[in-house]
Amino acid sequence: MDMPKMTENKIPILQFSSEKAQDMPFEIFRIEGRNHYPGYPISFRSDFYVIVVITAGAGNSFIDFQAHPIDRGIVYFITPGQVQQWASTRSLTGYILLFQESFLPMNGADQITPRSFDYFHRTDLAPVLQLGDLEAKMLTLCQDMLTAYHEKDFGRTALLQSYLRVFLIQSQRLFVRQQTTDSTESVGSLVTNYIRLIDQHFLQKQRVNEYATLLGVTPGHLTDTTREKLGLPAGQLIQRRVLLEAKRMLTYGENSVGEIAFSLNFTDPSYFARYFRRETGQSPTAFRTHTREKYLFPRSES
Repeated sequence: MDMPKMTENKIPILQFSSEKAQDMPFEIFRIEGRNHYPGYPISFRSDFYVIVVITAGAGNSFIDFQAHPIDRGIVYFITPGQVQQWASTRSLTGYILLFQESFLPMNGADQITPRSFDYFHRTDLAPVLQLGDLEAKMLTLCQDMLTAYHEKDFGRTALLQSYLRVFLIQSQRLFVRQQTTDSTESVGSLVTNYIRLIDQHFLQKQRVNEYATLLGVTPGHLTDTTREKLGLPAGQLIQRRVLLEAKRMLTYGENSVGEIAFSLNFTDPSYFARYFRRETGQSPTAFRTHTREKYLFPRSES
């Protein structure tokens, strides 16, 4: 992938290099091989999917402004566009997998995409998995991927696609079990599909009835279902996704508060500012200042 330039007020975005994308939009490497990568940014986004598998280390990983403890056997799944920051207090070891969506499909009846998995594109769930009893099996799979990636033998791409799909499917099964254990029941397919649609269309569609039409249900039924499963009305899920986008734009963009408000379909910038303060406890300008200090210029670890 290309190394981005660090600008004074922006969180950079990492991109696959054009040469690598033409070869194979997939990469895997050991974390300890990149711990001191020259010019590697403190905080960044990416235009590809990232999977981080931790085998040792301590500290915190920040994904979209939420802190997640670093520990052995934890996997982080990061969706393109999410802001990432690593604040380790003990050297990290493990694996990092990078891939673009175009790498995942294979010929066949099943059409698996990143949106097939609950740990990608789900703003209501923490994209973190504890491997537990599957740790040894999943680490062996990572090592097999790393070996195949460097061998460049016959069938390399197909083999890596297969390995990646197995890793993602096994992770999904475990993720679902852990989510079901943490809560009394699954949120159900209607709510899951609704959340995924919001992530795809929230800039163009910000009314519950628009999503209800796409899902083939009434707005009332959709709201009743989200209240039952999540304790939230359907409209609030849209608002949460809009708020997350506002936070991202304030943190790594250069547009004014008014321009951000209009881009998010607020007709009145002052209403956007009041809404943002009500939801976060800070004005948009104060949030921008605070998050840039935290994510762009964090204090050194002692």
